[in-house]
Amino acid sequence: MKRTLLFCLVMMLSVLPALAGNRADLLSDDKPVINDKMDEINYAVGHQVGRDLKRQHVEVRPEVLWQGIVDGATGDEALMSMEDMLDILIAFRADIVRKHEEQKKGYRLRGQEYLAENGKKPGVIVLPSGLQYQVLQQGRPEGKTPTGGDTLLVKYISHDIEGRQFGSSIKEGVDEPVEVRVDKMIPGWQEALKLMREGARWKLFVPSRLGFRDSGPMAGQTTVFELELVEVLPRVYP
Repeated sequence: MKRTLLFCLVMMLSVLPALAGNRADLLSDDKPVINDKMDEINYAVGHQVGRDLKRQHVEVRPEVLWQGIVDGATGDEALMSMEDMLDILIAFRADIVRKHEEQKKGYRLRGQEYLAENGKKPGVIVLPSGLQYQVLQQGRPEGKTPTGGDTLLVKYISHDIEGRQFGSSIKEGVDEPVEVRVDKMIPGWQEALKLMREGARWKLFVPSRLGFRDSGPMAGQTTVFELELVEVLPRVYP
């Protein structure tokens, strides 16, 4: 998350020279119209920075933010010294890191509590690794069981422990299986898939250490998946 914000800030710095020009144009109250590629780049960078600031729970003050962009682009005298601005940005980044670590810690604790209760439910199987699963549909008796190097067709729906969906094989209302390779999946998927047969549909309860760990928007979170193994694809040898 913080890398995304840093990337967007760097991108903004790279396109600021294209903004330099008439100060009145930069401060125009008229809603801009996107006319060319550079307009697209500027708007996309600005939009992404705005989204990242929102995710970081930063109170966005458009007038002040825009004034900083304008002053940087036109070379006008800044309202703060470069040294002060650098100190502020370093402290801001440190605060983001601290809050993110606190958030992940909270997610892990809630996940542990969730799994402790979930593991007591009828039909839920708890594996030594900490992975939990519930069989929703048995696999076909003649169905293949994949190994680490296999490529598969699967269907899935993923959500957090609060039920908020964050991924699915359903695209535009069509539930088509997607192609995945076992050894490229999160550890929880790898472990489960090697126990499933074609046709099986399981509900997986994945602790963070077997899921997304400390990476990405689901960092630190226990995740839940409805996973169907549709087919183990034939291996193609060169």
